[in-house]
Amino acid sequence: MLQGEGQPAIELDSVTEQYYESTSFGIAIEYDSQDTPSGFMLYQSGVQLWAEKIK
Repeated sequence: MLQGEGQPAIELDSVTEQYYESTSFGIAIEYDSQDTPSGFMLYQSGVQLWAEKIK
């Protein structure tokens, strides 16, 4: 599940162990590491945004 602040949760489908997407919402995320991710890249509408893990 992915949820932006003030937005409804979106269910993501697992494509690989690091890559998840929702084709109905046109959004995908890709973790930077399978073992210990420090964040993920968000892909939406041709835009790429880095989201860093908060400890």
